[in-house]
Amino acid sequence: YVLTTSNKLVDIMKQSFDIDGSKVKVLGQPRNDAIFNKNDRKKILFDLYGELPNYTKIILYAPTFRDKIKTKFFPFADFNQSELNKFLNRNKLLLFIRCHQSELNNVIKIDSERVKFINEDKVEDIMDIINIFDLLITDYSSIYIDYLLTMNPVLFLPYDKNDYIKTRGLNFNYDEVTPGPKPNTFKNFMDEVLKLLNDESYYDSERKRVNIFFNEINRSCSAEICDFVKSKVEKFKI
Repeated sequence: YVLTTSNKLVDIMKQSFDIDGSKVKVLGQPRNDAIFNKNDRKKILFDLYGELPNYTKIILYAPTFRDKIKTKFFPFADFNQSELNKFLNRNKLLLFIRCHQSELNNVIKIDSERVKFINEDKVEDIMDIINIFDLLITDYSSIYIDYLLTMNPVLFLPYDKNDYIKTRGLNFNYDEVTPGPKPNTFKNFMDEVLKLLNDESYYDSERKRVNIFFNEINRSCSAEICDFVKSKVEKFKI
């Protein structure tokens, strides 16, 4: 069987795994159970990093790994590291970057006490703590679909969308299923981050629409999945 989170995704899963539709079950994804746990953000961050600068909001930046080309982490012609540092300090923000280990050299030059890496050496499965973040930044990663269950905002940086679609492809119309701003300048990026963090209504209706589309199962589901598996196993008992 293949598990999915929405009836609207059944046909996609059938095609992706080349299986009969009866083998696709809308039972949710066990990994999402962690989203509904109550995590102690301060304790988690202290255990991972020790003392951190004073902060009010924290951001997770988790771009897609690209096989043959380097990811541009701040893909803006007007990007300025000094301005990034000032922006994070002024607004008491922490930015956590999660990338493939091979891409550390792309971002290691960023020198700021408010920018930290949160790769697998720190947190093996980011889903365990994803609900502690106030904002997610990504591009094409499906991580945002899970993150929508928190109903927190998402910002997208699809700077190479046309090339990505040509080489990797997408199952959906990108702009229709990505409920968040897509800034193309660094100034606009900073403005959008603040608006998303300070205005709960900004893109709220879009997030709800896309969340309903992808996440019909919006609760802990591991127990139900276990019950389903047990019911199938029972049929084979002698």
